[in-house]
Amino acid sequence: MKKVYENLDDTQRIFMDELEDFTGRYDFLGEITLTVEPDIDTMDFIYSFENLNGKRMDELGSTVVEISRHMREFSKRNDIYDYFVDVCFFL
Repeated sequence: MKKVYENLDDTQRIFMDELEDFTGRYDFLGEITLTVEPDIDTMDFIYSFENLNGKRMDELGSTVVEISRHMREFSKRNDIYDYFVDVCFFL
């Protein structure tokens, strides 16, 4: 069974603050939208990014990998890795 997040609002704020800071270096990424998709066993947290200059999806693949790696390490260091496990990134 998945961990119940006692401070989900705080966890999401910490995660979003870091995500905004890290992705600010990409001039082709705009606003980030969080969508929460409840499931029977889990909650999926979907972070979608606005594509500002119409980059093709094949050009964005490496960006998704960089974002995911950074946020995974950030989550481990800040004891919110259980949250990261249920996160998806869409560009």
